[in-house]
Amino acid sequence: MNVDTSQLDTNTYKRPFLLGFVSALLSVSFFVSVFTPFPIGLSSLIYGRGKGVLTACVALISLVILTSFNIIDPTLIAFMAVSIVIAFILTEVLRLNINPLRGIVSVGIALYFLLVSSSYFVVKKETLSFEKSLINFVEPQRKNLLEMFDKTKKNNPNNKEIFEVEALLGQPKKLVGLIIEAVVVYAPIFIFTFLWINTFLWLKSRRLMQRNNSTQYDDQYLLDYKLPEQFVWLVILSLTPMVLDYLFGASLIPQWSLLLGGLGLSVLGVFYFFQGFGIYLAFLDYLRLTGIIRSIMVVITVLSAPQILAVLGVADVFVNFKKLMTKRKD
Repeated sequence: MNVDTSQLDTNTYKRPFLLGFVSALLSVSFFVSVFTPFPIGLSSLIYGRGKGVLTACVALISLVILTSFNIIDPTLIAFMAVSIVIAFILTEVLRLNINPLRGIVSVGIALYFLLVSSSYFVVKKETLSFEKSLINFVEPQRKNLLEMFDKTKKNNPNNKEIFEVEALLGQPKKLVGLIIEAVVVYAPIFIFTFLWINTFLWLKSRRLMQRNNSTQYDDQYLLDYKLPEQFVWLVILSLTPMVLDYLFGASLIPQWSLLLGGLGLSVLGVFYFFQGFGIYLAFLDYLRLTGIIRSIMVVITVLSAPQILAVLGVADVFVNFKKLMTKRKD
């Protein structure tokens, strides 16, 4: 049977091109921008490094063209560049059969320090402290928001939340403190979730599309991992400043210790969340729930009770839930 090789070559280039456009489209869509690296990494993992580079170039050039016509914000190009780097690093980790969790942690730490340091250098002025520089940086946006809330108040005079936010905007120092806290404490949650989701999808896609290739790690590994028992002490250590702050008041507890405690809890919380998520999926398997009912339960639980899943992950240190379910099943 004769096969037109030129047709095959055309098809192998069509898919990376298409994946590049998909990645560009995902990056401009706020709710699904978390999946931006996935098409690029998929192209590299399935079709080879060269096709992955092609996909990345198509995605980046698409955004540059859209920016030149003022259709999108130029910062999306920087986001795409970071997504491309993440995609290539993590797919290399998977290709070399390195522990994917090690890759997620390493890339996540590097990305976090890049975010914090770049934020610092963007805001910091040589003659001013960082706090004063940040106040000056947010001042134009603060004024615009105050004007917007003035208009909103007229339409919703009884909305208490509007007045609370407006009161916060009237206190630049407090607002800056919340921004610093958000970057330091909450950024790791987004970063590690972002990396975990894409790595999970790459592992799953590779398993489904390359069934003949045996690899040490697959998508199930990210659902079955268990953090070392000693990490519970890090959770306790991170909680200590907050407990002391609650018992004795903010005057006795330095702000930096609360920030460090919050940072520790957010980083550990992400990994305990996914550990608890794996246990929850195993529980649904134990109940033999499949199809649409299972999907609805997973979505509702993740959106409404992520903290419970994280606590479940911590509790798994003391009670091996999967082992318990296996025993009862037998």
